[in-house]
Amino acid sequence: MSKPFEPVKASIADAYPIPQARRNLYLRIVNGEPDHQRITQALFFLDDHFPPNKLDSALAWLISNGLVGHIFTGWIAQACSGSHLEMHRELLKVVDNQLAGALIAGKNFRVCN
Repeated sequence: MSKPFEPVKASIADAYPIPQARRNLYLRIVNGEPDHQRITQALFFLDDHFPPNKLDSALAWLISNGLVGHIFTGWIAQACSGSHLEMHRELLKVVDNQLAGALIAGKNFRVCN
């Protein structure tokens, strides 16, 4: 006779721990917005695809330039034409101090498996 099914009691935080400093940066960008879905989608995209060693610098730049909450989503809509890829490119230009740059898979754009 087999045992009854028991659900696994693990959280996503256990499977994918976020350093506390980065978590604080994310929360400062969300800025308590009640309509946070577009903000968290953009942050999820950055977390998945931005080079990990440059992500905290990019998030800190957003905060220092006041691009938090609904202002962050407005910046994506206007300066980045509503594109997460363009947002990625703009943040890479800032972090790498370049005038223009191309996204290169595996180098400055992480590809998820």
